[in-house]
Amino acid sequence: MRIVGSTILALLLLVGTAFAEERFDVFFVVVGSGHYVVPKQDGVKGMQSIPGAVKSAKAVADLLERGGSTFGVTLFSDNSHFVSRADVSEALSRVYDEIAKTHPARPLIVFYFAGHGISEGMAWNHFSLPGDFAYRGDLSSIVSRQVSELESTTIHAGVWVALMTERKLPFLVLLDTCYEGQADEFVWKPMIPPDDKTDCSSDISGFCAALGKRLGPGREFDKQMAETTKSLNKMAASLRSANRFENTNPVLFSAEPGSVVKTVSDPFNSDPRATAVAPLARRVMLILTPVLKRRQSISFEAFIQEMKSPALDGDTKPAVSYSRMPAYAGLLLVNAASPRGRSESRVGTAVVPAICCSQPKDPAPSVSPTPQ
Repeated sequence: MRIVGSTILALLLLVGTAFAEERFDVFFVVVGSGHYVVPKQDGVKGMQSIPGAVKSAKAVADLLERGGSTFGVTLFSDNSHFVSRADVSEALSRVYDEIAKTHPARPLIVFYFAGHGISEGMAWNHFSLPGDFAYRGDLSSIVSRQVSELESTTIHAGVWVALMTERKLPFLVLLDTCYEGQADEFVWKPMIPPDDKTDCSSDISGFCAALGKRLGPGREFDKQMAETTKSLNKMAASLRSANRFENTNPVLFSAEPGSVVKTVSDPFNSDPRATAVAPLARRVMLILTPVLKRRQSISFEAFIQEMKSPALDGDTKPAVSYSRMPAYAGLLLVNAASPRGRSESRVGTAVVPAICCSQPKDPAPSVSPTPQ
């Protein structure tokens, strides 16, 4: 473990300039999906459990509570009760109901998820997998060909960020998962070899010219399909940009698209037998623990900057975020002088698998561009 002391000191000097009355009313939903269902049906597969996910969620929730959060819900799994998509949705609804009831002056939603994460490689849609997620067939094929079905059994980042945006309340999303996937693009292989520009002037029989005339429509079709493929790749690039959340409230990932991450050591427990934690959780612990210990505060902006800083920690990579810093970034995220708010802890309710997806049929032969 390597913690850069000068970074922490600079952080404390930065946050010391903020005033307690300029803080957010923090409401959080923290999810630790560490246990994953073991399907008993033939041909149905599940995910491996992640022992550190529950610990990570509880650590993040505890730090937010100690930092003066107004209200929060901690949702986690155990050996026989798994977090479901509905559980996460209900926890978020519970927080929004509390906001509607209490009318806070400066509400901020913090959403944290620790568990498995997958993606398709065309538009880099990110899916956080709840504990009851199970599937038939090949998972890589599912994420590339059945994205719409995945939305009903997972936490699709694009959909959930859009729903949170519709509420018109500030939010911060922390996805402490893999971003596993294989990059794809649309390609078109010409059906007819490119014209070699052969000189037909010496062809007495006229065969060369006749062949060129017969192949003309095919070459025109190839040209049109090449243009279509180019347009599809341009559209995919636009979708990838949207899934970077450049123009939304901040969304932080623990990995770049196409990458996997592993749990890392607890920064405050040197026992090698101690349960590991997810990488973003470790960074949250490294940032907020000393701030709270010193009875300090930290702004939203300073927190994001430290989460993304390569100098913070040698055991984790910086958080990945493409979002712009919002106008409200100067408000305090955590203030040790604030009273500890209310919170609820919930265990997941799922006991059986939520199976995705329907068995895909073999595609019929087609001349349409397809991912390669």
